[in-house]
Amino acid sequence: MVVFGSKIIKGCRVKKQDETVGAFVSMRDDYIGEVGKIIEYGKDIGKRHKEPVLIENGFDKNIISITLSPDLKPEYLNMLIDYGVKAILLRGYGNGEIHKNLFPFLDYAKEKRVPVVVTTQCPGAATRLRDSETGLKMLKKGVVEVLDMVTDCAFAKMMWLLSQKISYEKFKYDFRRNMVGEITYKEAEELTPSDHDKDIYSF
Repeated sequence: MVVFGSKIIKGCRVKKQDETVGAFVSMRDDYIGEVGKIIEYGKDIGKRHKEPVLIENGFDKNIISITLSPDLKPEYLNMLIDYGVKAILLRGYGNGEIHKNLFPFLDYAKEKRVPVVVTTQCPGAATRLRDSETGLKMLKKGVVEVLDMVTDCAFAKMMWLLSQKISYEKFKYDFRRNMVGEITYKEAEELTPSDHDKDIYSF
């Protein structure tokens, strides 16, 4: 969690929006609580339990985040894979789409089994790749969308998953699985593929 000013924010939902006193906000989720004369928690806060806490730490730093620009060439992204990058986060347009001229890069990444995660450049938006023809083609080429995860959280989750030494397929599955509240259940149910369209996601 992050406590900033009087607000208590989920660590996986916190975002620094500016340099002012209220710099840190909760993105796409409610605040956990508020600190005043007493600490008040929201109604959805989990109850304290006596179960042991299991922490699996470790981060793999061999990933990179790229903000798309109109002149970005697929060869540049291919070179990142050849250099040894193990996963790539692309900040796409609108609902997370990328230019079709970058599709050869998606094919190359899939061939090399390097996960490509797509987010959006819109701070408070979620990716909705199934809403467009381009988005569906991206999913068929192996792209993983962040759903409504905060970009900073998505980057950290990628680093952590890579450190677990899991397979390419399990990385894609686990990335889209809600682990600590980084994906709201409503959005996950809406955007997660059902059994009949899992082939879209190349599982």
